[in-house]
Amino acid sequence: MVKWAEDLIAKERLRREGFLDPTPIRAKWSEQVSGRCHWHHQLWIILMVQSWLSAEGSGA
Repeated sequence: MVKWAEDLIAKERLRREGFLDPTPIRAKWSEQVSGRCHWHHQLWIILMVQSWLSAEGSGA
C-alpha cells in the first residue's frame, strides 16, 4: 500500500501533472508515514485524485 501511494504522490509526478502542489502533500505524507500526525483522510482524497488521473491518462 505504501509503495502504491508513494508512486502516486511522488514529487516529480505531482510537478509533471501540474494540478497539485507537491510541497504540502509531501510534508503531510512524511508526517503520516512517521506517525507524527494523522493525515489519512486528506491524503486518501489526494491519492484517489491521483489514481483517477492515472486511469484517465492510460485510457482505462
